[in-house]
Amino acid sequence: MLKPFFVLFALLWSIQSIAQYHKGYIVTSNLDTIACKIHEKSGINNKSTCLVKLADGTRIKYKADELHKFFSQKTGSFLGQKIEKRFVKEIVSGELSLYKTLDWKPKYIFNKDSILVISSNPNDDVIFHENNKLLVKYDHKLSSILKYITQECPQLNIPSFVKSNDYSVADWVMKYNNCMDQNSVFLLPKKKNISVHVLAKYEYSSVSTDFIYKTVSVDNVATAFGIPYSKANPSSAFGIGLELGSPIIMDNLFLQFEFEREKYLFTGEAQREFTTGIRYNEYRLNQTIYTIPIFMKFRLMKLPLEVYLEGGYIHSINQFSESYQKERFEAFPPFISRENEGVQDLVFPKTYTGIMGGLSLEKKIAGNLSIGAFYRYRSARTGESNLSGRVVQSNLVHSVGMFLKY
Repeated sequence: MLKPFFVLFALLWSIQSIAQYHKGYIVTSNLDTIACKIHEKSGINNKSTCLVKLADGTRIKYKADELHKFFSQKTGSFLGQKIEKRFVKEIVSGELSLYKTLDWKPKYIFNKDSILVISSNPNDDVIFHENNKLLVKYDHKLSSILKYITQECPQLNIPSFVKSNDYSVADWVMKYNNCMDQNSVFLLPKKKNISVHVLAKYEYSSVSTDFIYKTVSVDNVATAFGIPYSKANPSSAFGIGLELGSPIIMDNLFLQFEFEREKYLFTGEAQREFTTGIRYNEYRLNQTIYTIPIFMKFRLMKLPLEVYLEGGYIHSINQFSESYQKERFEAFPPFISRENEGVQDLVFPKTYTGIMGGLSLEKKIAGNLSIGAFYRYRSARTGESNLSGRVVQSNLVHSVGMFLKY
C-alpha cells in the first residue's frame, strides 16, 4: 500500500533536477562585472562552485577561488575566497564586513583591514588569518570576537552573550561601522515573519477508535470496547496554512496554523468475549475530517533538507456519510449463535480536541514550490455521545505532498 507514496515522492523529487537560473551578476577576479543568470544552488548546495548562464546561453562553472563574488536576485550575494575554497554568504558589507559559511555547522567570518576572523566550534579557538597565514588565537565566543574587532568603539558595550543569529550579529557589525562613521550595506533579504502556504497531499492513515462507556458494572469498573487499529484507503487532502516566525528571537522556531480537509474510508473489526460467547463487530466509517492543528515547529536541519519536529494542539470536525456496524454473536454451547439482521448505525460526535506531534521533511524545488513528507500522530477525544460515554479517536497519518509558500 505504501508503493504509491514512494513512486510519487521519487517523481516530485526528480523535479528539483530541473535547472533554475535567476538574474544576477558575477565579479571576476579582475573585478570585471558581468551580467548573467545564476543557478539557484550555487554557493548553497554547491558550496564550492557557481553555475553561470551568459546572455548567449553559454554555461560556465566557476570555482570559489576564481571569482571575487556573485549576486543572484533569488539567493543574494556570495563572496569567493581562497582560505577554504568555498563561497560564503555576504551579510554586511562595510568597514567591518560579515560573511557566513553554509556548512552543517555554519561559521561567521569577520573581515576588517584585510584580516579575516573566523568563528569556530565552541570547543575550539578562533583563528585569525592574514594572507592565509596564522596570526593569533583567541576566545571562541562571539561576544569576545566582537569586543576584539570593535575595540575602537568601547561605547558599544557588547554584552557577554551574543546570539548566534544572522540578524543579531549583523546588528553589532553595522553599529560598529556607524560608530566609525562608515556606511554599511545589509545584504540579507528582509525576512518575513509571516508566510502563507497552500498545500495538496496524498495521505495514508490508520485509525483507532475507543468507546469508553460510563455504564458501571457491579464491581464499579467502567466497561469499554473499541474499534482496534485499522487502515484507511489512501486519499487526498487539501488545505491552507499560516506560519509565524521571528528571526530576531530564534531562527529555527515557528508557530504554525493549518486548516485541512481530509476524506477517509475506514473498515475494521472488533471482538469481545462474554461468558455465553463471543461477539464480533464489523465497522465501516466513511468520514470527512476538517482539522485545525496549531503547533510549534522546530527546525532540526536546514540543508540539504529542512527537517522539522512538530507538536501542539488539534481541533477536528468530523462528518460521517457512513458509520455503522454489523454484529455476529458466536455462542458457547449450549447457547444459540445469532447474527443481527441489517446494520446498526453509530452516531459519533462531530467535534474532537486533542494533541498532535510528528516529523516533517521539506525540500524547495523551484521558486515558491516545495515538496514534503509528513509523519504525524493525532489523538483527540470528545464529550459524551449517544453511546453514553466518551469517544477517543487516534490517527497515525503519513503523507507526501506539494505546497506553495508565499
